Amino acid sequence: MARKVSWITLAIAVLMLLVGSVLAAVPQLMNYQGKLTDANGNPIDGTVSIVFSIYPDSTGGTALWTETQPTVTVTSGLFNVLLGSVNAIPDSIFDGSTRWLGIKVGIDPEMTPRQRIVSVGYAYRATKADTAEYARNAGEGQIIYDVIVAPSGGDYTDIGSAIAAGKKKLFIKSGTYTLSSHLSLPDNTLLQGEDWDNTVVTGGYLVTGGSNSVVRDIKFTNTGWPGGIELTGVNNIFDHIKIQGTRDGIYIGNHGRITRCHVVCDVNTIVTGDSCVIRDSYLDGGICQIHNYCIVTGNIVKSTGTTRGIGTDGGCSITQNHVICLAAFGIGIAADAGSRVIGNYVEGFATGIDLDGANEEGGICQGNIVKGSGIKVWSASNPGYGYVIVEGNRVHDSIGTGFYLWGPKILCSNNAVYSAGSDGFYGLNTWEAIVSDNYAEGCSGVGFNFSDDLANSAFTGNVAYQNSGDGFHINADFSTFTGNVAYFNGGNGFKIDAWRSVINSNNAYNNTIYGFNWVGGSDCTVVGNLSKGNNSGNWNGSPSGQVGLNNTN
Repeated sequence: MARKVSWITLAIAVLMLLVGSVLAAVPQLMNYQGKLTDANGNPIDGTVSIVFSIYPDSTGGTALWTETQPTVTVTSGLFNVLLGSVNAIPDSIFDGSTRWLGIKVGIDPEMTPRQRIVSVGYAYRATKADTAEYARNAGEGQIIYDVIVAPSGGDYTDIGSAIAAGKKKLFIKSGTYTLSSHLSLPDNTLLQGEDWDNTVVTGGYLVTGGSNSVVRDIKFTNTGWPGGIELTGVNNIFDHIKIQGTRDGIYIGNHGRITRCHVVCDVNTIVTGDSCVIRDSYLDGGICQIHNYCIVTGNIVKSTGTTRGIGTDGGCSITQNHVICLAAFGIGIAADAGSRVIGNYVEGFATGIDLDGANEEGGICQGNIVKGSGIKVWSASNPGYGYVIVEGNRVHDSIGTGFYLWGPKILCSNNAVYSAGSDGFYGLNTWEAIVSDNYAEGCSGVGFNFSDDLANSAFTGNVAYQNSGDGFHINADFSTFTGNVAYFNGGNGFKIDAWRSVINSNNAYNNTIYGFNWVGGSDCTVVGNLSKGNNSGNWNGSPSGQVGLNNTN
């Protein structure tokens, strides 16, 4: 199987680890990150064996150093390894000459071309520096760690002592580190673990901090913690960390990033400030509380009976998440004004998606799949932001209404609901609505129930099929109904109470009661509608002041 690696940071994504006493054992390690794809460019998942080699030339020649890492974990194509962790890299390799890195995956031949190792040699030769401070400043653009924390053989055996000594850039080797007191991280701290399964921080104390810090490749665990880790300042990063067995998970301040994390807790899985990014993470057990203008994408969110899976304030982008609940309770995604809820899969909640106050700043609910519950959109009356868009969503087996639409200026198009426990689509106070090309099938109530305060709206091309109640129940003023179809419904095809509206080119056939059942209204234009095969009759009543001609076969 042909595979290839792409490099995802500067040069070849090499981060030097230079710490410890001068002329003593400077760690011969390089942190290497890459992306592994197949010959077609598709990211690879799984565990692979990789051989890394350093050469003096871009082609040919004999390797100066080599090691095999037999079990490299690759997730969505991404992997991260420490070169030198199996076979230490001699500092003599970096003598100022250009060096090249070769990579061989499994039984594949070594990949070409080799990658040039840029600007690491002088930093690696820091054993010749008079002080460790010199080493820390040797290589611009590289991370030079202050200390190694390790159960044995490092500069410190516990994280708290290193922090208390003023060290801010810590490389933490595999082992279990039990906190004996509250751990407060100063600004600009880096905690870099060796392995997120085996670099474990535990103990009944909270980890907190301020701004501009990075926590990566560490597992935090302890039943009874009030919280996993809280960095409440700005510009913090949590990358590839695990939190398990805690009451709360991650608290992060404004402009933070949570990426590739695995958090399992009881109450608050994550809590963010404004303008954060949460992506590609597994978040289990509690609530994800997201503040304004955040990006939430590519996550798996599992809720066990909490009030909501993902709850956001205004202006957020919530895309391509998988949100599930085992308790048929709460809300899967609750988004506030101006949010974009696109392409998510939501299952098992009492309400799948709740887009609240959307019209205050616009709002989009598009391309989502919801199972076991429905979608609610609450539109405010501010006319300055145009329509709220509800488009291309699918609802299956909702325990209640499929789509609940409240308020003005909602554009509801190309949605479908199957087997809702109540109405397929329900509209309340929906003036200036556009409802087009939607489909309701097998619902226990009405297919399209807009029987309350519909005004200045347009219904076009909607289909109601085999619903237990009416296909369409409409109470409207100054609206148009064109090209809609109702067939094989358990009630009327169309039950209409309309004033000063246009009803034309609609079809009703094989419904249990009437095809068109007029229960009130006046001054309507009724033209070109077709009604046939309805059990109680094709037509019942008509609005006063009717204008036009209806065709019945």
